[in-house]
Amino acid sequence: MVITDSGNVGIGTTVPGTSLEVNGKVKAPYFITSSIDGDTFTGTWTTGYNNAVHYYGLSDFNVDGTNFGVALSGYGGLAFYTGYNASASAPDVVINTSGNVGIGTTDPGSYKLYVNGSFYATSKSSSAKTSKGEYLFYSEESTEHWFSDFGSSKLLNGEIKIYLDPIFQESISDKNPYVVILSPTSECNGLYVAEKNKDSFLVKELNNGQSNATFDYKIVGKRRGYEDIRLEKMEETTEK
Repeated sequence: MVITDSGNVGIGTTVPGTSLEVNGKVKAPYFITSSIDGDTFTGTWTTGYNNAVHYYGLSDFNVDGTNFGVALSGYGGLAFYTGYNASASAPDVVINTSGNVGIGTTDPGSYKLYVNGSFYATSKSSSAKTSKGEYLFYSEESTEHWFSDFGSSKLLNGEIKIYLDPIFQESISDKNPYVVILSPTSECNGLYVAEKNKDSFLVKELNNGQSNATFDYKIVGKRRGYEDIRLEKMEETTEK
């Protein structure tokens, strides 16, 4: 260890450029420091084992009474905590080694952002590249939780049975009937839905027509488990 004429301390180095410069590993179970404006900053070095995952890093950060933590996690990446420490609770936010972010989950997988829970956005959009450049396309909103599917078909002597996609069927409510919207794409007397059950619906031509008319359809069903949610009032926040 050396102490220079200017008071800088060097451990493992003879030319410390700061008040304390360590060339090597440091072992300290706890630290206290202060920022320029006088706020006290404390923390603990820790290793933990939680939910079958090892965590290594800093926990129990405290800045004037606000607790948080950050750690390198055994599954790869960074883990961030609020209110507790790395060895005592699951992280609130993770960033894996691919840079993907998980909120409410420790495994965002291949998704750039994976949110396990509700989120709020003033606008939602995706982009598409065109010959005129890249343009934004915006999400269609609704007063309730609806899932939809689309398709095209053709009558056979005035009628046809359409089967729902099995995955779509499992995802929509079995308590509320789904809605079918028909759009003829060739001449006919008109179309109507004659029968509906959980896995199919029957389309017929009006006035006992026997044509082979083509048509498009849209099926809309309430999201299973969310049937009673409608126009929830937004929580008040400090952001106006």
